[in-house]
Amino acid sequence: MSDLFAGIETLEPRIPEPKTVEPRAPDRDYIRKNLTRLLRTAQRAEVMPWSDGEARSWEERFPELTALLGPEEGDAILAAFRTELERLRKAA
Repeated sequence: MSDLFAGIETLEPRIPEPKTVEPRAPDRDYIRKNLTRLLRTAQRAEVMPWSDGEARSWEERFPELTALLGPEEGDAILAAFRTELERLRKAA
């Protein structure tokens, strides 16, 4: 019996090369807008507006995000946010 596939080269699966993606610069306006919105939420609240987990998450993320803004602006927003979190935790 003859080999039906004689002379045909086997094809190995072709795995595409990973695409190189250039990192984008952070969108400072977007970051500023969202941090300011969160700060306003905290400032207007009489009790903690977030669950314990959400508050901890924002407490961890805020320094990372404010570091992407200019030092003076970022430090001021971070200090205001920490002050509000402290006030809200005391109110609980």
